[in-house]
Amino acid sequence: AHSPAHSPAPAPMSLLAILWPTRWVAAVAYGLQWAVFCLHAWPYRSERLYDLTGSASYISCTLISLLSQPERNLARPFQRQQLVSACFL
Repeated sequence: AHSPAHSPAPAPMSLLAILWPTRWVAAVAYGLQWAVFCLHAWPYRSERLYDLTGSASYISCTLISLLSQPERNLARPFQRQQLVSACFL
């Protein structure tokens, strides 16, 4: 029988395992920025949508990270997570 005092420690998570869930947030951020650049900024040589695109990327990434917790109930994220997201928005 194993005693609790001598149980093996859990293996540390690798950096890839920690960052892998954020791939969708990064894909949305880069995709939105490139789409606006290719469809508006480059052809029209304009920075008119620069601030709007940055704000849309920021808000969408915050909401995606808040709502994309597969191991948690999407309707009830942690209160700390809700508070931090609200403060950032």
